[in-house]
Amino acid sequence: MASPAVNSKMKKDQKSTFGDSSFLELADDELTSATGDVDIEDETAVLKRLPKLAPSIDAQNYLAKESGVIRLNSTALASSILSNKLPFRRIVDPIKIKQELKEAKEATAGEKWFHMPRTELTPTVKRDMQLLKLRNVLDPKRHYRQEKEKEIPKYFQTGTIVESPTEYFSSRLKKKERKQTLADEILADEKAKMYFKRKYDEIQTVKTSGGRQFYKSIKRKRNRR
Repeated sequence: MASPAVNSKMKKDQKSTFGDSSFLELADDELTSATGDVDIEDETAVLKRLPKLAPSIDAQNYLAKESGVIRLNSTALASSILSNKLPFRRIVDPIKIKQELKEAKEATAGEKWFHMPRTELTPTVKRDMQLLKLRNVLDPKRHYRQEKEKEIPKYFQTGTIVESPTEYFSSRLKKKERKQTLADEILADEKAKMYFKRKYDEIQTVKTSGGRQFYKSIKRKRNRR
Protein backbone atom coordinates (compact mmCIF):
# COMPACT_ATOMS: atom_id res chain seq x y z
CA MET A 1 0.00 0.00 0.00
CA ALA A 2 1.11 3.51 -0.67
CA SER A 3 2.03 5.76 2.10
CA PRO A 4 -0.07 8.83 3.02
CA ALA A 5 2.71 11.11 1.79
CA VAL A 6 2.67 9.59 -1.68
CA ASN A 7 -1.12 9.83 -1.87
CA SER A 8 -1.07 13.51 -0.99
CA LYS A 9 1.56 14.17 -3.65
CA MET A 10 -0.51 12.42 -6.34
CA LYS A 11 -3.55 14.49 -5.40
CA LYS A 12 -1.54 17.69 -5.77
CA ASP A 13 -0.25 16.66 -9.24
CA GLN A 14 -3.76 15.75 -10.35
CA LYS A 15 -5.08 19.15 -9.24
CA SER A 16 -2.29 20.94 -11.11
CA THR A 17 -2.97 19.05 -14.33
CA PHE A 18 -6.68 19.75 -14.09
CA GLY A 19 -5.92 23.40 -13.47
CA ASP A 20 -3.62 23.65 -16.50
CA SER A 21 -6.18 22.02 -18.79
CA SER A 22 -8.90 24.38 -17.68
CA PHE A 23 -6.60 27.33 -18.32
CA LEU A 24 -5.86 26.12 -21.87
CA GLU A 25 -9.53 25.62 -22.58
CA LEU A 26 -10.27 29.13 -21.36
CA ALA A 27 -7.56 30.62 -23.61
CA ASP A 28 -8.83 28.63 -26.59
CA ASP A 29 -12.36 29.91 -26.03
CA GLU A 30 -11.19 33.51 -25.86
CA LEU A 31 -9.14 33.13 -29.06
CA THR A 32 -11.99 31.62 -31.02
CA SER A 33 -14.41 34.25 -29.77
CA ALA A 34 -12.03 37.04 -30.86
CA THR A 35 -11.15 35.72 -34.31
CA GLY A 36 -14.21 33.68 -35.09
CA ASP A 37 -14.32 30.15 -36.34
CA VAL A 38 -12.96 29.61 -39.87
CA ASP A 39 -15.35 27.75 -42.08
CA ILE A 40 -13.66 25.15 -44.25
CA GLU A 41 -16.18 25.60 -47.07
CA ASP A 42 -15.55 29.37 -47.24
CA GLU A 43 -11.83 28.75 -47.37
CA THR A 44 -12.15 26.37 -50.32
CA ALA A 45 -14.36 28.89 -52.17
CA VAL A 46 -11.72 31.59 -51.72
CA LEU A 47 -9.03 29.26 -53.02
CA LYS A 48 -11.10 28.52 -56.12
CA ARG A 49 -11.37 32.24 -56.93
CA LEU A 50 -7.63 32.74 -56.83
CA PRO A 51 -5.96 32.86 -60.30
CA LYS A 52 -3.97 29.86 -61.37
CA LEU A 53 -0.80 29.69 -63.41
CA ALA A 54 -1.22 28.53 -67.00
CA PRO A 55 1.00 25.47 -67.43
CA SER A 56 0.77 25.75 -71.25
CA ILE A 57 2.90 28.94 -71.41
CA ASP A 58 6.52 28.15 -72.16
CA ALA A 59 8.82 30.64 -70.49
CA GLN A 60 11.64 29.76 -72.87
CA ASN A 61 9.82 31.52 -75.71
CA TYR A 62 9.98 34.82 -73.85
CA LEU A 63 13.56 34.55 -72.60
CA ALA A 64 16.73 34.98 -74.64
CA LYS A 65 20.28 34.34 -73.51
CA GLU A 66 22.80 36.96 -74.60
CA SER A 67 26.45 36.70 -73.58
CA GLY A 68 25.61 34.54 -70.60
CA VAL A 69 22.80 36.82 -69.37
CA ILE A 70 19.14 35.86 -69.64
CA ARG A 71 17.02 38.74 -70.91
CA LEU A 72 13.37 39.23 -71.74
CA ASN A 73 12.58 38.84 -75.46
CA SER A 74 10.53 41.98 -76.12
CA THR A 75 9.70 40.95 -79.71
CA ALA A 76 8.01 37.71 -78.68
CA LEU A 77 6.25 39.45 -75.84
CA ALA A 78 4.91 42.18 -78.14
CA SER A 79 3.70 39.64 -80.71
CA SER A 80 1.85 37.68 -78.05
CA ILE A 81 0.21 40.84 -76.75
CA LEU A 82 -0.84 41.90 -80.23
CA SER A 83 -2.20 38.43 -80.98
CA ASN A 84 -4.67 38.81 -78.15
CA LYS A 85 -7.68 40.63 -79.55
CA LEU A 86 -8.13 43.05 -76.72
CA PRO A 87 -10.94 45.62 -76.97
CA PHE A 88 -9.68 49.14 -77.52
CA ARG A 89 -11.15 52.50 -78.38
CA ARG A 90 -10.16 53.98 -81.72
CA ILE A 91 -9.39 57.70 -81.70
CA VAL A 92 -10.42 59.40 -84.96
CA ASP A 93 -9.36 62.87 -86.06
CA PRO A 94 -12.45 64.79 -87.29
CA ILE A 95 -10.35 67.07 -89.52
CA LYS A 96 -8.79 64.06 -91.24
CA ILE A 97 -12.21 62.45 -91.78
CA LYS A 98 -13.56 65.69 -93.27
CA GLN A 99 -10.58 65.90 -95.63
CA GLU A 100 -11.04 62.27 -96.73
CA LEU A 101 -14.74 62.83 -97.41
CA LYS A 102 -13.94 65.93 -99.46
CA GLU A 103 -11.34 64.06 -101.53
CA ALA A 104 -13.76 61.18 -102.12
CA LYS A 105 -16.45 63.63 -103.24
CA GLU A 106 -14.13 65.46 -105.64
CA ALA A 107 -12.79 62.21 -107.11
CA THR A 108 -15.88 61.86 -109.35
CA ALA A 109 -18.34 64.20 -111.08
CA GLY A 110 -21.25 62.87 -109.05
CA GLU A 111 -24.23 60.60 -109.52
CA LYS A 112 -25.79 62.77 -112.25
CA TRP A 113 -22.70 62.19 -114.41
CA PHE A 114 -22.54 58.47 -113.59
CA HIS A 115 -19.58 59.02 -111.25
CA MET A 116 -17.26 60.05 -114.06
CA PRO A 117 -13.71 60.01 -112.62
CA ARG A 118 -11.49 63.05 -112.55
CA THR A 119 -8.97 62.97 -115.42
CA GLU A 120 -5.30 63.35 -114.60
CA LEU A 121 -3.85 66.41 -116.36
CA THR A 122 -0.72 65.09 -118.05
CA PRO A 123 1.27 67.40 -120.38
CA THR A 124 -0.20 65.61 -123.42
CA VAL A 125 -3.79 65.96 -122.23
CA LYS A 126 -3.23 69.60 -121.30
CA ARG A 127 -1.84 70.38 -124.78
CA ASP A 128 -4.81 68.71 -126.48
CA MET A 129 -7.25 70.70 -124.35
CA GLN A 130 -5.50 73.94 -125.27
CA LEU A 131 -5.79 73.04 -128.96
CA LEU A 132 -9.51 72.40 -128.54
CA LYS A 133 -9.95 75.84 -127.01
CA LEU A 134 -8.13 77.38 -130.02
CA ARG A 135 -10.04 75.36 -132.63
CA ASN A 136 -11.57 78.51 -134.15
CA VAL A 137 -8.04 79.52 -135.22
CA LEU A 138 -7.10 76.13 -136.63
CA ASP A 139 -9.77 76.06 -139.34
CA PRO A 140 -10.73 79.44 -140.92
CA LYS A 141 -13.85 78.00 -142.59
CA ARG A 142 -15.44 76.87 -139.35
CA HIS A 143 -16.77 79.15 -136.66
CA TYR A 144 -17.29 78.02 -133.09
CA ARG A 145 -19.04 79.65 -130.20
CA GLN A 146 -16.68 81.39 -127.82
CA GLU A 147 -16.25 79.58 -124.51
CA LYS A 148 -16.77 81.46 -121.27
CA GLU A 149 -14.60 79.21 -119.14
CA LYS A 150 -10.91 79.89 -119.55
CA GLU A 151 -9.67 77.13 -117.26
CA ILE A 152 -9.52 73.45 -118.17
CA PRO A 153 -12.50 71.55 -116.72
CA LYS A 154 -11.89 69.11 -113.89
CA TYR A 155 -14.03 66.28 -115.26
CA PHE A 156 -13.89 65.26 -118.92
CA GLN A 157 -13.25 62.21 -121.07
CA THR A 158 -11.46 61.80 -124.39
CA GLY A 159 -11.96 59.05 -126.91
CA THR A 160 -11.24 57.90 -130.45
CA ILE A 161 -13.86 57.95 -133.19
CA VAL A 162 -14.28 54.51 -134.73
CA GLU A 163 -15.65 54.49 -138.27
CA SER A 164 -18.67 52.39 -139.08
CA PRO A 165 -18.18 49.49 -141.52
CA THR A 166 -20.93 51.01 -143.69
CA GLU A 167 -18.85 54.14 -144.40
CA TYR A 168 -16.92 54.32 -147.64
CA PHE A 169 -13.12 54.20 -147.69
CA SER A 170 -12.79 57.82 -148.81
CA SER A 171 -14.44 59.04 -145.59
CA ARG A 172 -12.09 57.05 -143.37
CA LEU A 173 -8.66 57.97 -142.12
CA LYS A 174 -5.76 55.92 -143.35
CA LYS A 175 -3.51 54.16 -140.87
CA LYS A 176 -0.58 56.51 -141.52
CA GLU A 177 -2.88 59.49 -140.96
CA ARG A 178 -3.90 58.29 -137.51
CA LYS A 179 -1.88 59.83 -134.70
CA GLN A 180 -1.81 59.46 -130.95
CA THR A 181 -2.64 63.08 -130.08
CA LEU A 182 -4.41 66.06 -131.64
CA ALA A 183 -1.15 67.99 -131.91
CA ASP A 184 0.41 65.20 -133.97
CA GLU A 185 -2.56 65.11 -136.34
CA ILE A 186 -2.49 68.88 -136.88
CA LEU A 187 1.25 68.94 -137.53
CA ALA A 188 0.91 66.08 -140.01
CA ASP A 189 -1.67 67.99 -142.08
CA GLU A 190 0.05 69.88 -144.92
CA LYS A 191 -2.83 72.26 -145.57
CA ALA A 192 -2.95 73.23 -141.93
CA LYS A 193 0.80 73.84 -141.88
CA MET A 194 0.59 76.18 -144.90
CA TYR A 195 -2.28 78.08 -143.31
CA PHE A 196 -0.40 78.46 -140.03
CA LYS A 197 2.69 79.76 -141.84
CA ARG A 198 0.68 82.36 -143.74
CA LYS A 199 -1.09 83.57 -140.61
CA TYR A 200 2.20 83.75 -138.74
CA ASP A 201 3.71 85.96 -141.45
CA GLU A 202 0.69 88.27 -141.34
CA ILE A 203 0.93 88.65 -137.58
CA GLN A 204 4.65 89.35 -137.72
CA THR A 205 4.10 91.99 -140.40
CA VAL A 206 1.56 93.80 -138.26
CA LYS A 207 3.75 93.63 -135.18
CA THR A 208 6.89 94.93 -136.91
CA SER A 209 5.17 97.74 -138.87
CA GLY A 210 6.54 101.18 -138.01
CA GLY A 211 9.84 99.83 -136.77
CA ARG A 212 13.38 100.17 -138.10
CA GLN A 213 13.31 96.86 -139.94
CA PHE A 214 9.99 97.75 -141.53
CA TYR A 215 11.36 100.98 -143.09
CA LYS A 216 14.53 99.24 -144.19
CA SER A 217 12.49 96.65 -146.07
CA ILE A 218 10.52 99.47 -147.78
CA LYS A 219 13.78 101.17 -148.85
CA ARG A 220 15.08 97.91 -150.29
CA LYS A 221 11.91 97.48 -152.31
CA ARG A 222 12.22 101.08 -153.67
CA ASN A 223 15.85 100.59 -154.65
CA ARG A 224 14.95 97.49 -156.63
CA ARG A 225 12.63 99.51 -158.90
